[in-house]
Amino acid sequence: MIRKATVATVLIAVFGLCVGLSTNANAQEKDDWMKPITKQGSAAFVFTINGLGSFGIGGPGLGAVPVPIQGDFNPRSPADSMMTLNGLGMKYFFSDDMALRVALGFNHSSRKDFDTSSFAPAMTAWGIGVGVEDHFRPLYSVSPYAGLQVKYASESADEQSNQNITYSGHTFGIGAFAGFDWFVTHGIAIGAEGGLGWMTSSFSQTLSGTGGSTTTGPDVSSIALAMDGLVHVVVYF
Repeated sequence: MIRKATVATVLIAVFGLCVGLSTNANAQEKDDWMKPITKQGSAAFVFTINGLGSFGIGGPGLGAVPVPIQGDFNPRSPADSMMTLNGLGMKYFFSDDMALRVALGFNHSSRKDFDTSSFAPAMTAWGIGVGVEDHFRPLYSVSPYAGLQVKYASESADEQSNQNITYSGHTFGIGAFAGFDWFVTHGIAIGAEGGLGWMTSSFSQTLSGTGGSTTTGPDVSSIALAMDGLVHVVVYF
């Protein structure tokens, strides 16, 4: 009887050890599965999450770009003639824990009236943003980072009521940012970031034709908290 009890105890102990090792292996595998990806050669697309009541996913914003609204450029209040240029965002780790990120934006629109022989105005805007992320020591599944970025955007548009008038604008900005990526599973992370940025914009109005002239100004500069792309999703490939 004692021998049978001893054998049963040994079997139970072996079974418990196997379960414990299996559980520990699964936990370790799960931790590895959600481990931050910051190795050289890693690459990812970046998307931004916008809105609470009206939920949406889009590309990273390049910030404000000068654009005439309804052909009514307001030199006294250039902020009324600005739009946010969204685009496509990517990041690439050129070394361990150091990533280059790029945002590209493009927008073209035109309008034709019912009378197709009339003048059809058009607006074209494009921009590029380049930054470097320095990722710190990860905290479980979270990878904190900080970095610097620069951006440039340009826009041109025709006056809707007069084809001899063209508006154009240029924007340059630089900023510092900090944020984090939380890896919810392998290759997919949700994060947020914020920072401090400086931006300057210049405007001009050109009158073509005989005796045409160009009027420039005003120039606008600002320093503000940079919250473009505050919440984002990173998908590695």
